Amino acid sequence: MRLSGLLIVIVLISAACNLSTNEVANLPTAPASLATSTLAKPTRTPIPFDNQVHPTQLVASGTLPPPPLPLTLPAQNGTINASTTPDQAVKDYYALVSQGRYDLGWSMLTDAFKQKFNCCAPNYNYTDYVGWWDTVNTVEIRSVKTVSQTGDHAVVYVEFSYVMNDGRRSALVGDPYIALVYDSTLNMWRFDDKRATA
Repeated sequence: MRLSGLLIVIVLISAACNLSTNEVANLPTAPASLATSTLAKPTRTPIPFDNQVHPTQLVASGTLPPPPLPLTLPAQNGTINASTTPDQAVKDYYALVSQGRYDLGWSMLTDAFKQKFNCCAPNYNYTDYVGWWDTVNTVEIRSVKTVSQTGDHAVVYVEFSYVMNDGRRSALVGDPYIALVYDSTLNMWRFDDKRATA
């Protein structure tokens, strides 16, 4: 099949170039291995993805929820490790929002955290969450340490400050203890609370 296709191409090219039949006959032929070789088709591995809207994703009118996330998330360049330590989850979160990956950062917050802190914005919605983080250039972390972990609950101490887009730098954030819960559905640690003491 490939050899006949190659001959058709040669005939078309020869016609376009005004080559004679003798000149076409003198063109090199394709090796026999080309006529019988086949390329292996790449295999595709399906990735589980839940694209249904859940009641917890519904937000105030006029705002859009973040896009649904795959259950397993890659580990580099603005994505999160699905199986990580609590202190690494805190580092990952602030790295993600510093990179503008608010969709992934949002997924690392429990509904309880979003409700309690309005996630840096009124009305507990994703649009205002993005609006807040768009004013922050980067988050500078001085230190991160897991201070307790029992089962699917952990507390992480983190010293950090915000560097705003206009160059201002905040003092160290006053609630340095982050309570996390392990979400076995998403296979990752999620922010559940922040407070001044462990």
